[in-house]
Amino acid sequence: MIYLNGKRILHGELNTANILVGSNGVVKIADYGRACMLGKEDEIQCFIVDDVQNITKWYAPEVISEKRYCFKSEVYSFGLIMHQTITQGKCPVPDAQEIHKSRKDSGLFTTSEKEAIEVPESYIDLIKQCCNLLPENRPRFLTLKTDLMKYSPL
Repeated sequence: MIYLNGKRILHGELNTANILVGSNGVVKIADYGRACMLGKEDEIQCFIVDDVQNITKWYAPEVISEKRYCFKSEVYSFGLIMHQTITQGKCPVPDAQEIHKSRKDSGLFTTSEKEAIEVPESYIDLIKQCCNLLPENRPRFLTLKTDLMKYSPL
C-alpha cells in the first residue's frame, strides 16, 4: 500500500479477499478493478464513488455517506483487515448497512474479548486509529508499517 500511495494509486477495494500471501510470506494485493491514479500532489486526493449500490462492508464511513474515497479510506479498510486477523476471520459487522449505522453510533467498533486472539493492547489501539471516523485522524501507511514492525518476529 505504501508503494501504491507513492505512485498516487488508490486501490479502491482493499479487503481480505484481495490480499494474497505466498508460501514465502510475501504479500501481494490483487483485483485492481476499482483502482484509479490521482493527479499531482497538489490536486485533491480523493475521487467520487459513483457506484454506491455496490457499497461493501470494507468501505470507510466517508465513502458510504459522502461517496468520497481517498488514501485514508484505504487505511480504514486496512484497520478492518487487522480486526479480522485477531477475530479469526470475523468481520466487525456482517452487513454493510449495519456497519455504517454501528460506526456512526459508536464512533469506533469494539472487539469482543471472546472473539479475539490475544494481542497487545497497542495493536487494538492501532486498529482503532485506522478506523477513526475522521480520515484526517487516521495514520498513513508508512506510519502503520513502522508500528506493525514492532510485532514482527524477524
